[in-house]
Amino acid sequence: MRDSLPVASKIEGWNPVSAPILEATGKESLMVYPNPANDAVVVTLPTGAKGTLTVQTLLGSVIHSQPVAGNGELTLSTANWPAGPLIVSLTTPNGVLTTKLVKN
Repeated sequence: MRDSLPVASKIEGWNPVSAPILEATGKESLMVYPNPANDAVVVTLPTGAKGTLTVQTLLGSVIHSQPVAGNGELTLSTANWPAGPLIVSLTTPNGVLTTKLVKN
């Protein structure tokens, strides 16, 4: 007779900066356009968003961070950001919303 076998696990999401990733549901989403971006990007915030908007490289270097409160759109200058893939995240008391952005 065998002892109990190990139970297999599946990782649903992984974030190299150790922040939980929540799937956007319903109207709760973070959108960034145009994507890929050149000199500016528009970030559309979910209704009632309150927290910190952060843009970072895939290695975790923060290139932009600002507090946000409310909803609507923010236009950010990307002129001095490094080219390549970036992660845009909104950290709120309820969790973290993330999306990808490519800077040309």
